[in-house]
Amino acid sequence: MSIKEFNWYCNGELTAKIIADYDAHTVDVTNFKDDSYYLPFSPEVKPTWEQWQAVLQSHCPSKHNAFIQDTLKELGLDHYDVLDIIKKTKGAMGHTNCTVELANDDMPASDNRISFWRGNQGKFCKSDRFYKADEYGYEAASEYLTSEILRHSNCTDYVTYEMVPNHYHYQNVARHCCESEVFFDSYPQGNEITLAEFLQTHSSPFDLRELTDPNSKFRARHALSETISKLVDLIVTNTGLGDFGGYLTTIAELDALTRNDDRHYNNLSLLQFPNGLWKIAPIFDNGSAFGARDKAPDSGGVYGTQGPWLFNEARFYKIAARPFSSSFEKQVKACRSLYGPRLQIQKDIDLSPAFERIAAVYGKPVADRMESIWNLSLKKHEDMFVPKITRPAYSSEQGLGRGL
Repeated sequence: MSIKEFNWYCNGELTAKIIADYDAHTVDVTNFKDDSYYLPFSPEVKPTWEQWQAVLQSHCPSKHNAFIQDTLKELGLDHYDVLDIIKKTKGAMGHTNCTVELANDDMPASDNRISFWRGNQGKFCKSDRFYKADEYGYEAASEYLTSEILRHSNCTDYVTYEMVPNHYHYQNVARHCCESEVFFDSYPQGNEITLAEFLQTHSSPFDLRELTDPNSKFRARHALSETISKLVDLIVTNTGLGDFGGYLTTIAELDALTRNDDRHYNNLSLLQFPNGLWKIAPIFDNGSAFGARDKAPDSGGVYGTQGPWLFNEARFYKIAARPFSSSFEKQVKACRSLYGPRLQIQKDIDLSPAFERIAAVYGKPVADRMESIWNLSLKKHEDMFVPKITRPAYSSEQGLGRGL
């Protein structure tokens, strides 16, 4: 039966994804809500195979129902099978507001490390390679192009992505993927901790709200640089990563350059080791750059529904930043006021071969659209381009922290 992917909906909203290995009898759940009301299992629960089977069964009529044969006949089934019933009904026969859909009946074979992990993109490992499928637009092209930019920069620790056409099948549709190494495999003893997870365990509820809620009283009363400084001080105090501010500045500069509008706290990570050492994770997850997701979800797959296909200056500035401010330029200014300019890119960078590769996979209109953003960035952020790289962007050396 191999590996199957399920979508969990509550009141019509996608709230979880489940990857079930029908050979190994393992289940992996990725939740998009914190409230167990919306989920197949409580957020803190790692379900067993038996628990997952019980959930599926609860969304089917009982096998012992007196009218089960009539029900099966109405569904066009000649025998009782939970998966076949779920396929036919999308789990709508349960007595809840939640339904379950079999989204992918045969995911790619793997080394038992298939998972959706975080986010809503199809993500899986195969051997020692990591794949992410396009979800809204041309995320793989954005990952690839950002990698090419970083290859000509003073950043030394980042994930390199390549485009892989039509590598992932979802609901009978072939989707392009980006491919990379599994970066944390380079640190077999390291435990990846996102900034969101770190803040949950290393700050009080009050501080957590101040740092993450854009409408908090602290944000309203203090300059943006003070919020950033408070976050960096918290990280440095607990991890010993003295140049975390430099890393954060580099991220803000890179996102401003590429117009990445999805740099939330789960896209910033640290690595923790058993001996108490910490390390900044490589720069990763740039798929929402270059307007890749700039379209209405109900647009039927048509890009550019938020404005003209090619980006002009007005639309360039309408793309909203994260996580500290909706303005890329304000984030960069605040970070630089604390830690100085960091990102350097070779002035003679030539991305025309990269745009040609993108055109070969996605078509020339997508390549032209991405290039329109790049040309605007060249003008807006010309201070990031230098004749010669003179220093690293930041130090990613390990620090000794206080632990959990």
